[in-house]
Amino acid sequence: MYTKFFWIKEKPFNLTPDPKYLYLGKSHQESYAQLFYSVKENVGFVVLTGEVGTGKTTICRSFINQLGDDYRVAYIFNPNHNDVQLLQSLNKELGIPYESTEKKGLEDALYAHLLEQKSAGKRTILLIDEAQNLSPEVLEQIRLLSNLETETQKLMQIILVGQPELDFMLGSQSLRQLRQRVSVWCRLFPLNYDETAQYIKHRMEMAGGAHLDIFTPKVLKEIYKFSKGIPRLINLVCDRALLAAYSKGVRTLDVKTVKECIRDVTGAPPSRNLLGGVTGRVVAIGGLALILIAVSAWFFDGRRSTVVVAPPPMAKLEVAPVKIAPPAPQKPADAIYSPSARNVAANILLAKWGVEGIAEKDEAASTMEQIAEKRNLKCFDGRIDKVLLEKLAYPAIMLLNGEDGKKGYLPVVGFTKDGLSTGISGLEIESEWAFKNWTGDVLIFWRDFADAPDELRKGAFGDDVAKLQTNLKKLGYFTIGVNGTFGAKTERAIKRFQQENGLNPDGMAGETTRMMILGKLQDVKIPRISTL
Repeated sequence: MYTKFFWIKEKPFNLTPDPKYLYLGKSHQESYAQLFYSVKENVGFVVLTGEVGTGKTTICRSFINQLGDDYRVAYIFNPNHNDVQLLQSLNKELGIPYESTEKKGLEDALYAHLLEQKSAGKRTILLIDEAQNLSPEVLEQIRLLSNLETETQKLMQIILVGQPELDFMLGSQSLRQLRQRVSVWCRLFPLNYDETAQYIKHRMEMAGGAHLDIFTPKVLKEIYKFSKGIPRLINLVCDRALLAAYSKGVRTLDVKTVKECIRDVTGAPPSRNLLGGVTGRVVAIGGLALILIAVSAWFFDGRRSTVVVAPPPMAKLEVAPVKIAPPAPQKPADAIYSPSARNVAANILLAKWGVEGIAEKDEAASTMEQIAEKRNLKCFDGRIDKVLLEKLAYPAIMLLNGEDGKKGYLPVVGFTKDGLSTGISGLEIESEWAFKNWTGDVLIFWRDFADAPDELRKGAFGDDVAKLQTNLKKLGYFTIGVNGTFGAKTERAIKRFQQENGLNPDGMAGETTRMMILGKLQDVKIPRISTL
């Protein structure tokens, strides 16, 4: 509709992407390179994770399109399978018999095919997208598939792609064998401001609009504030903005028009928000649903493509560089002090661990320790300072003082320049206000490496101590053989670890010390507080 008005050959921000529009931000470039490295070196298991809308599927489909004829890829998207159905889907993708309902028959057909492919000099890759939807039983079946090998090499490379919940699933004790086989971990992040501006510029150029100056610096800032650098949301608002400019007969956008477009695509008219005051409210259910629809639409059409990496320097844009401040942190919402605030905050943390939330009927009155224990977690309930909260970097619940003696529960899943991310859609709290009202007490879910008491100290012995020594050894603090006895050398190792990591050097392995040790281990995957 608006292409003739802007003298461009096609719409630059379609939600169904064309491969020629692919733009790679820094994390996308790194992940792209890691995928090709893993295939070239045949390293085994690869895991690629990223939040909704950051481009995981786009990267994967482009990656597949770039592979040569020596590779055969079985691409399974959004699987909701049991172990037999997974084998059937895999065999069907590879063009081999898949009708059987017997695992052995399916596995035999697969093994014979893989051997045949190897003899012909071909490589086979299984790529599963939306792998966070797989059950632990199916993930175990995938681990068993990795056992299909000759004496010298694996017969099939496996790539798992999913949302961050996949990381947490693989961090569970029951899937430790699978986690240990992962050789490459890739993570996608949203675009930063410079990348967002380059992304928009690149798409306009590819559509034939290099001559246009539609998106001014202030408009780019507004788009970034809304989209947070998520490509699909950028496409959504930019397409609507071009349509709005066309309807008004202008070829340069202003901030007012873009804000109107943002309200249109999110369904958010100006109204009173949860925090008081008349503003453009944070979108809740309706806007989120629309965004998710847009997210689900952004896939490649499967054609072979040439990846275009737009030049990163901001100086190449024909706009003045803009220093972008993060969105202004909001003041606390009443929900933090509501009767259900504890359970709301707990569910946010439990989701970070990839476990089920609180069952309101059965667990609403349970203690946090009981809730944690039911999910094979522990709950640290104690007093720490701001420095230790940041050093531990576990998602946490800060206990706040409120008016009239009310107790507040503030979930913290990220640190920004001036605020705290809560995990509640659209809600960021000012750091100054939060720490001013903080009691110093926190609740933190964590998964211990030992079924140990709150403190392990000198004189203790057994498997718990052996696991402690093993972990200290991995970190370079314990240099003698593991013996399961907490003696003077173990105590010295603990003290050195504590001193170097800002902990009280008491020589005892208490909860915060063990949490810190786990956070330092490379082979243990735990949720972390993000830092922006």
